[in-house]
Order: sequence, then C-alpha cells, then structure tokens
Amino acid sequence: MEKISKEEAKEKGLKHYFTGKVCRNGGLAPRRVSNNQCTCENCKAIKAKKDKEYVSTPRGKEVRLKASRKYWEANKEAHNERVKDWQERNKEFVSWYSKLWREENAEWYKDFYRKYYKENKHEYARRCKEYRQRLKEVTPSWYNSSKAKELYDLADKLRDATGDDWDVDHIIPIKAKKVCGLHWHENLQVIPAALNRSKGNKLKYTGYLEWLEEYDRPLYSPVSLS
Repeated sequence: MEKISKEEAKEKGLKHYFTGKVCRNGGLAPRRVSNNQCTCENCKAIKAKKDKEYVSTPRGKEVRLKASRKYWEANKEAHNERVKDWQERNKEFVSWYSKLWREENAEWYKDFYRKYYKENKHEYARRCKEYRQRLKEVTPSWYNSSKAKELYDLADKLRDATGDDWDVDHIIPIKAKKVCGLHWHENLQVIPAALNRSKGNKLKYTGYLEWLEEYDRPLYSPVSLS
C-alpha cells in the first residue's frame, strides 16, 4: 500500500492513512484518520476483547442500553418497515416459528395474559363495553339467537374435545377498515382462538373452513364443523 500521511489523507477526504510502520501489537495496516486507530487484525482482536469485557460491566450495560434506545428512537420507522418487509417475504417461516414458540411457551402466555388482565382491568372493561355497543349497532332485525347459540355451544364442545381454546369469529369483521360485517349466524364461524387473535380485524379465513390450512394440530373431535 502506498504511504500517505494523516494530513494528506485528511485534505483528500480519506478515512484512512498509512505510515508503513508496524504498530505496537505487531501489525501493519492503515490507521483511521478520525482516531489514529490501527486496523490490523491484532488490534481488532484486542479491541473486541476489551469491548466484550466492558459491556459486561454495569457501566457498559448502561451505556449500551442508552445507545440502543437512542438508535431505536431515531430509526424505529425504518426498522419496522424492514421487519414488515422480511415477514412478508417469509410468511411460511414466520407462521411456523410463531406456532412453535406459542406451543413451547404456553405457560408464559397464560401468566402474561393473567398479569395483563390484573393490571389493566379498567381497559379490559372499556373494550368489552365498546364491543357490546358495537354488536348492538351491527345486529340486524333478522338475527336468530338460537342459531348463533349453536355455534357458541360448538366452540365449547371443541374446547373440551381438543384441549385448545376456540372462538366464535365474525367472517367479515364488524370493525374492519374497509368493510363492516353484521352480527348474525351466517357471518359467524368457529375457529381456534389463536388464529382468531392473529387475524384481528383483517379479512382472513373468509372461505369455508379456510382456517384449516393453518391449523397444524390433529383434529380428533366427535362434533361436526359444518
């Protein structure tokens, strides 16, 4: 490599300069203009070791946490876009890994939701009140309560038969962004609670038994799904 002084490199707008001399750690490589740091493999290894020891100290952990928070605040929108794009390109893996994680951490989920409910009872009550009000608004005059009850009974039977939680879901959500379904038996279906919660207010599982494509557990049940 051609020798170049720090002053010359600075004038030319370069990030590195090269003295042609061996550093104190026995390496021969360019140095950074900003801090004179040698970029040889020996110096990199020593610095990495020191950094690893530093971040394990209380002070190092605090500095690292502050830096992470600062970076997140400045780049959270770009980060969320990258994550969203990656998830769109890897839907099958995300779905598989999410199911695996839920199965392996079932107890954690129960404890989390139990704790959340205790700490947010007022918020839970508010959402329930809003949901009941919304049901009243979208329930037509031809609503047949007995047919709807059959579906809620089916959910209870499936829960007992499979050991999983099941929900009565609105096929066309009653609070979607672009459309609004009605609360009556022709717009209701019984699906696994986990799929219902992941669905949210999106137009998903609108076809007959379409949710079965994502239900990867054996369905041994004495009850009819139709």
